[in-house]
Amino acid sequence: IGEVRGELEPCGCPTLPYGGFVRRDRLLQEQKQQSTVFHLDAGELLLKGFYSNKGDDAKKRARLLSSLSKNVGVDAWSIGPTDIMALGIQELISIEGPSRISANLVDSHGDWLFEPYIILQKNNIKIAVIGLTEIPTDPQWALQVTTIPPEQALQKVLPMIPKVSHDLRL
Repeated sequence: IGEVRGELEPCGCPTLPYGGFVRRDRLLQEQKQQSTVFHLDAGELLLKGFYSNKGDDAKKRARLLSSLSKNVGVDAWSIGPTDIMALGIQELISIEGPSRISANLVDSHGDWLFEPYIILQKNNIKIAVIGLTEIPTDPQWALQVTTIPPEQALQKVLPMIPKVSHDLRL
């Protein structure tokens, strides 16, 4: 999934009202009965909108979205630039929620702000998920974090991922 953009409920569209955590949870439970499911969030989870996302209610909503994401089984969340705007780096690091990853968000010393990748295993399937984040456009955060180019981040992270032997039996 990606770009939930702070929505808790279906969008309210007259036809095909997409979205909502209850609907997502129900669909995921159905899928999990049929196959192995890795539930990944590509970012842009927390911020509802620049005009409607003001004040303390915005932070409460962001915290709730993070908690709900964990409750519906998001395995990994690749931080998006508006996620940073919603809560700031320090709260994103400490908030209750799914594992947060980003291989290209670093501090002024070049150290990762989040784990760059995560290894997930379910049943007999093991995958590595690498988080990549777009450059924050908000000037406040663009000056406080460094976003290294994705290619450079991948060159740094890929050698760190453990090799897996493949025993494929068809």
